[in-house]
Amino acid sequence: MQHRLLKRQIKRFLPADFPLESIDNFVQAVNDAYISYDADYRQLERTLEVSSKESFKELSDFRYAMSISSMIVITNANGVIKYVNENYLKASGYCEGELLGHKLKDFNSSYHDQRFYDDLQKEILSGKIWKGEICDLTKEGEVYWTDTTIIPLLTNGGAPYKFITYKFDITAMKDTEQRLVEAKKSAEEALQIKSDFLSNMSHEIRTPMNAILGLTDILLQQKRDEQSTDNLNAIKHSGENLLVIINDILDFSKLEAGKVNLEQIDFNFHYQIDHARKVMVYKAEEKGLYLNVNIQDDVPKYLIGDPYRLSQILVNLIGNAIKFTPRGGVQITISAKRLDNDNHSVRFEVRDTGIGIPEDKLEGIFESFNQAHSSVERTYGGTGLGLAITSELVSLMKGKLEVESCVGEGTSFSFEIPMLSSMGVFVNESEEN
Repeated sequence: MQHRLLKRQIKRFLPADFPLESIDNFVQAVNDAYISYDADYRQLERTLEVSSKESFKELSDFRYAMSISSMIVITNANGVIKYVNENYLKASGYCEGELLGHKLKDFNSSYHDQRFYDDLQKEILSGKIWKGEICDLTKEGEVYWTDTTIIPLLTNGGAPYKFITYKFDITAMKDTEQRLVEAKKSAEEALQIKSDFLSNMSHEIRTPMNAILGLTDILLQQKRDEQSTDNLNAIKHSGENLLVIINDILDFSKLEAGKVNLEQIDFNFHYQIDHARKVMVYKAEEKGLYLNVNIQDDVPKYLIGDPYRLSQILVNLIGNAIKFTPRGGVQITISAKRLDNDNHSVRFEVRDTGIGIPEDKLEGIFESFNQAHSSVERTYGGTGLGLAITSELVSLMKGKLEVESCVGEGTSFSFEIPMLSSMGVFVNESEEN
């Protein structure tokens, strides 16, 4: 029927001599297209129906999951409570009748100040979602923490007319967090007590030790028999070793407490390097070792930095090299490259021909109280703090202490630090002599 009616309507708009078979073909094509469209439309309807059911189920599942795992509070635009779920009642200790019709702010704890709530109110009244942690009180006055999300529902004009609040109990997590904070504080206090104790004891011991060494030097200058001289030299040597240990402990405690501050002053770099060499050369000569220093031409004479700590680093590395070198000697090489304007990168290398360090011990060589193996401590002594202190000082100078070694052939310690060149205007004149 539809086919014949469509054909009759089409013929009204065509010439009388238009071929009938063309009309039939055209009508058939239109009819086929309509049937195909109708089939596609019905298929789309079925697909949308299935999709809608699945979406509704997913939404229902989500709402169910939220309802069983979170506390839910719904308020009107004025913050008056209109709905609370069972989870909120259990957590707060209130019954439904004690909450409905009251403003949610009436149940705020005194943990947060008024500014906290003012900022929260301003956020949600502007139509934005607010998320944060809130400390609440139960009916009995017990504290509990919630991870809270407040979602404003908006009118067509963009004004909030209802607020949905989701709360998740995070009291256990906050308790753990608080315990960690307290444990950290206790550990820091214990570390500070230890640091202060070591610092005070080191000063107390160092003062009489300097007096002992000074008196020993005076006695050595006087004429004594050979046995007395040997005894005095033994006292002096032992005292010097003890003083090194005391100084290491003092420096380590300062570094551990973060109390080491580097100076940034103009100084004669070449003089400072030569001074460090002179301090250590007699120790090398006592063992029949050479101690050579090569400062390359590209190294500025005057630089800005901490000359005392730089000397300490070099003396530590040179002393360490001499200690573990039975024959041969120690070579110090210093080079520099200009980065830009007055900025330089200065590289230091202290290479010895000593006993070397096993490859499996290199990784921990800069750790506190660590030496390559126990036999080293028995044979050579020391606190095991020297390299740890040196590494920390290099780090403070924005460098990194590196090591290369081969057992039986020797060890090389090197580091590179940024330094500013100076005109030498403020350098102590005594350094020039």
